[in-house]
Amino acid sequence: MVLSHYPWFYRITRRVWHSGGILRALTWGHGGLHVKPCGILNVFDYYSPLVAMFDAAVEERFVKPQGRALVLARESPRELFEALEEWRAVPVFL
Repeated sequence: MVLSHYPWFYRITRRVWHSGGILRALTWGHGGLHVKPCGILNVFDYYSPLVAMFDAAVEERFVKPQGRALVLARESPRELFEALEEWRAVPVFL
C-alpha cells in the first residue's frame, strides 16, 4: 500500500485484500493521517457484505456519512478509477 505518492489507496496483490486492510486505511482517515478514498474493486460482489456493513453503520449512526464517503466500491477497474479521479475530500469531523 502506498500512503504518500498517490491521491488514493491502492493495493496490488495476488491474494484477496482482507477487510482488515480496508478498515485500517479508513481508521487512518478518521484519525487525520490522510484524506484519501479507499477504492474497492468489488468483482462478483465479493465485498458487497462489507459495503453493506458500512451502509448499516451509517444508518445506525455509528459512522458519519462523510466517513462512509471514503469508501468507493465499483465492479470494474474503469469505473473504480473514474470514481477515484472524481472523488473530492469532505470534512469528516464536522
